[in-house]
Amino acid sequence: MGKNPVIRVEVEPEPKEYIEEFIRFRRITKNITPNTEREYRRYLSSFIEELGGEEEIGKGNERKTVLDWLEKPMEGGIHGVKKVLSNGTFNRKRAYIRAFFRWLREEYEGMLPTDPLKGIPKRKEEHRKITFGIDAVKAVEEELYRIYIETPKMINLRNFLEFVFICAVGTRGTETGSFGREHIDVKSSMVFLPAAITKTRQSRHVPLPFIDPGTWMNKKTKKGAKSRFQKLFEAYYRAHEEAYPDPSTPFFCSQTGQPLRSTALWQAIKPAMRACGLDVPPHDLRHFALTQIAFHGGAAAVQAIAGHTSPVMTARYINPSAEMVCGMGLEAIKRANDLRI
Repeated sequence: MGKNPVIRVEVEPEPKEYIEEFIRFRRITKNITPNTEREYRRYLSSFIEELGGEEEIGKGNERKTVLDWLEKPMEGGIHGVKKVLSNGTFNRKRAYIRAFFRWLREEYEGMLPTDPLKGIPKRKEEHRKITFGIDAVKAVEEELYRIYIETPKMINLRNFLEFVFICAVGTRGTETGSFGREHIDVKSSMVFLPAAITKTRQSRHVPLPFIDPGTWMNKKTKKGAKSRFQKLFEAYYRAHEEAYPDPSTPFFCSQTGQPLRSTALWQAIKPAMRACGLDVPPHDLRHFALTQIAFHGGAAAVQAIAGHTSPVMTARYINPSAEMVCGMGLEAIKRANDLRI
């Protein structure tokens, strides 16, 4: 009787998971936020798809692929598909893929003999111009208020309050949707943003606008002592306590009590904004708020409120309209001449 024949089975190699490995590495070394993780996955997945799959990494086509990919607008997201790639998006794509390539070269020696991005510089970004003013913001505020009055649901009140808060303080959408009730200090008119929810991983305080601490939760106040925002903020605060007893629950949360992603807020308020003719990216609201703060006496505090690590970054957010510049200039000229005369 002969020997049993040896049957060899071709085993498919396990697919590489470079993106997930890279994100784990960044999570450990850079302590990146969940939002940054999502952005890495989105941009790197787009590049890998253009390359033909993760199994194509290291075969020498990275340079040609990245040159084509960098010039293409990103699909999906809150802005849909843009026909023209902005310099800001180009630089963001370049930054994400640059970090990925650097990690590949360090982690897998010899995989990328040369840097595929060599000789591809950043593009000069134009300052974002804010073409709308306080009237447009107030129009959206009134529309969101009208929606809440007609349908007094907690989610509609949340949308109104969060929109007003962002337009006044200029917090990022992820930060606004993540701080808990426990982080609100009415007595000091401040909101504490823990390091875990900020983009720079540095904790900071931001103002709590339109709240008079002396009248907080006090029914016996003079007529008109509370702003409309405070009255509604107090009502929402009470409802939030009842619905979510845990004080760490995000204040502007989803209906399930989870942090509210900026895209979810945008989808909620987009119809009201467009109805008022304010069809702009939500990040413009941050630019608007920080510009307003800077041009109305808060220039020294803007960097700290914004959470920027550099005044150079803050300067990119101060983009006053011509009307604002001339209006403030005329006020200064008038005061100067009154003093001189």
